[in-house]
Amino acid sequence: MASETRVLSLDMIGRSSEISEWLWQFHESERDAAISLLMHLSFVPRDLYSGWLKNALLSLSEDGGYAVYVVRKLGKHRDRLWDDVGEVINRPGNSMGSEDLVYSVVANTVRTDARLLDHPSLKVLRDRRIRHVVLVEDSIGSGRRVSDFVAAMMRHRTFRSWWSYGYIKITVISYVRTRQGKKVIVRDIPGSDHGVRVFRKSSKIRFLSKNVYDAELRSSRWGGMHASIVKLCDSVDLIPEKWRRGFGGVMGNTVFYHSVPNNIPGVLFVRSPKWRPLLPARSLPDWLVSLLDNPASRQNAGRYPVKYYTPLSSEALRLLSLVKRGVRRTSTLALRMDCDTECIAALVQNVAQSGLISDKNRITEAGVRAMRRYMKTAGAERELSRELYVPRSWCADQVTFQPPVQMRESLQEQAYPAKEKSAVGGEAGQASLEGSDAKAASPPLSDSSQAPSMSREGPVTPGPLDSKEM
Repeated sequence: MASETRVLSLDMIGRSSEISEWLWQFHESERDAAISLLMHLSFVPRDLYSGWLKNALLSLSEDGGYAVYVVRKLGKHRDRLWDDVGEVINRPGNSMGSEDLVYSVVANTVRTDARLLDHPSLKVLRDRRIRHVVLVEDSIGSGRRVSDFVAAMMRHRTFRSWWSYGYIKITVISYVRTRQGKKVIVRDIPGSDHGVRVFRKSSKIRFLSKNVYDAELRSSRWGGMHASIVKLCDSVDLIPEKWRRGFGGVMGNTVFYHSVPNNIPGVLFVRSPKWRPLLPARSLPDWLVSLLDNPASRQNAGRYPVKYYTPLSSEALRLLSLVKRGVRRTSTLALRMDCDTECIAALVQNVAQSGLISDKNRITEAGVRAMRRYMKTAGAERELSRELYVPRSWCADQVTFQPPVQMRESLQEQAYPAKEKSAVGGEAGQASLEGSDAKAASPPLSDSSQAPSMSREGPVTPGPLDSKEM
């Protein structure tokens, strides 16, 4: 079976004693938000990331070769990638965290494709006439580390001159990135996008990622309780302020098996004298890996009762509503929801992982039940309106019009007259003929109690009724 991302379910959270101990650090009123935070984390196994990175490197279609460099933190005193003679400065011998797995994947991939060069020197770039540089990173949040790495490359005047004259193009490969991180990298890279420039800097750099999201659109990652989750992260005073929402305030939710990014909420990985993190030293403990890969193997019962339901976000609800109507293409969904295609693709993936839609973007039974449950809890069932309804097509401005209250009362009296009123010339309790559209024939003159009308022309002559002048 192909490797997929992992998520924590309610049952897994309820049966883990380690997670229960972490939850009991929060106040009782905050634990629901803490559980929602855990349920919206996306865990990426090593095999999934390695396979994706290998395919991304092999899918590069340009000819002429690629120089592949793994992005790493160079340190305060090592602000250059190459030394004076153009050789790559050796990386330290100790473990570099996430870079270790990336280095291993790059080294193995280079052996299978002669176009790829593993961290070549400037001399090799010149002799082989390499025009494409590839920077590999697992996660881009704020974009600071990639920006600092590119700045270290540009400090060598030879490489910077190649970049200025348009000889070099850069491709940044990352499994997940933010839109804000891309803007920071493009902004800080040397060059300009002015119209007079022959080689605009934005045309010389491109990005290749599996998942792209907007850091400000938190509901697509954290669900309907995203505001409560952010409030929870900000409320823990034991965590330094700069780490409460992750580095740069990104609030990322992607966690790799080989490394834990620093852009996820600090309550998960920051250690303090009075706070025990769930992911200490920014690494996944063995018990968590075992719980994610084989949930049935964890039999330790947690102390926190499982009684939680994560409500749908407004974006997810709109997506389910459109999918239920038959809208399935990502581009059409993005157009209908006024969002970018990449954001909609990430939202579709999150909703699909929850089992609400299928792989072919068709709503499942679980999705239908979730919508019904949401509509019921949101109070969407409205009482039947008994007001007089006027169709919209009858209105001049195409807006539904309701008659004023006095007009509605008058119409109701005409339709249903009061029985207490007596008719003129009739018995009590009968409806008046004057208030009805259907009137009976006029009574004969002999039975009339009123005098007949007379001509207004000429003098009035005395005489019997109905008499005529001869």
